[in-house]
Amino acid sequence: MIGTVLLVVINILMAAVGWRYLFQTEAVVADARARQEKKKWTQVSPSARLATKSWYPTYIRCLGAGLWVLDLLMIYFLWFPKAPQ
Repeated sequence: MIGTVLLVVINILMAAVGWRYLFQTEAVVADARARQEKKKWTQVSPSARLATKSWYPTYIRCLGAGLWVLDLLMIYFLWFPKAPQ
């Protein structure tokens, strides 16, 4: 029972994050760039300049699409297992 509830919550969260990454890309990119400018620890991390790259919005959209595909695969394999033959 708890495992089922946890899977449903994970599926909903993955779908919501994927939707935000796909359809609100500009807001996600602006938030990442503002966070990168404010926080000192993000400026020294290995991926510090990632948010400033010109291809970063495309990267975020691909992450959103990948999350949706992963979510659909999880739903398919966990909720509709193959019947034994």
